[in-house]
Amino acid sequence: MAALAPGYSYKIIDENIDGVDLELEEIKEADLIGITVMTAQTPRAYELADRFRRMGKTVIMGGMHVSAMPEEALEHSDAVVVGEAEGLWPKLLEDYEEGKLKKIYKTKEL
Repeated sequence: MAALAPGYSYKIIDENIDGVDLELEEIKEADLIGITVMTAQTPRAYELADRFRRMGKTVIMGGMHVSAMPEEALEHSDAVVVGEAEGLWPKLLEDYEEGKLKKIYKTKEL
């Protein structure tokens, strides 16, 4: 991710390994939170996304489940990425900074 977003700081948290601590300083200070979702994780991912949004965070969701069901994921996020995020991430960040975040970012391959 660092190569896709130079000038940004980020922290990757894998809930399968560490769990998500909502009191973590990086979460409290974050402006933007990205969540990758596989179908088996969907209920928990949506729960976290809803909590982050209540905290005033902008939530971006992506992953296999989101790519298959973007409209459902939009009920819990501010924007979704359909397909691979790598090629879209710089544009998404630019749009976010300019206050022009789109609801759906889709790779051209799809």
